[in-house]
Amino acid sequence: MGLIKAALSLKHRVLFPNLHCANLSPLIDFANSAVFINKKLTPWEPACGVRRVGVSSFGIMGTNVHAVLEEAPLRMCACPERDLRGQTYWIPISARSASSLESNVAALKRWIERFPSLNLADLQHTLVRGRGHYSHRFCATASDIKELSTALSQIKPKAQAGPWMSPPCFYCPANAMRHLHALMDCVAVNPISTHCMRNASRPRE
Repeated sequence: MGLIKAALSLKHRVLFPNLHCANLSPLIDFANSAVFINKKLTPWEPACGVRRVGVSSFGIMGTNVHAVLEEAPLRMCACPERDLRGQTYWIPISARSASSLESNVAALKRWIERFPSLNLADLQHTLVRGRGHYSHRFCATASDIKELSTALSQIKPKAQAGPWMSPPCFYCPANAMRHLHALMDCVAVNPISTHCMRNASRPRE
């Protein structure tokens, strides 16, 4: 089994059939052996609970490579276990030029249409924390993937180059402490708000 075939087997959790293997040699006692030849697409249910596969590559000049691949662990939801129905998320997109921004918006729309089960909280976290933020910007708000797709289809981003935006800053007048609980609720609901609050709470020179 080659490397690509092994990776696909782990991804789809199936055993692919061996090509050009219709008749087995009668000199090999497969019935009493731990080895078997797979002739059809078979679901892969490992006895130990973890799928592993060995890949060997033998070079002509004597360089041999052996690798053991193991399936990736199950992805855990990044959001706390709470009811997020009705929660609105802001989805930022940015680029270095106006044309690149429009391409990024179109690419995001194609991606969410291809994977409609995406978690909006994970998508927001990736775009805020895992992507760069440039001068040409666009942002949409949505509470589910369908609403986000509609927003990306109907709204054309107005990409205007400008100076770099400074980190967010909260200005609190003397009597603003009575709104502190509302602000804390916002931070508790959305982890991205926590990141913004930490940046905004740093002293400015």
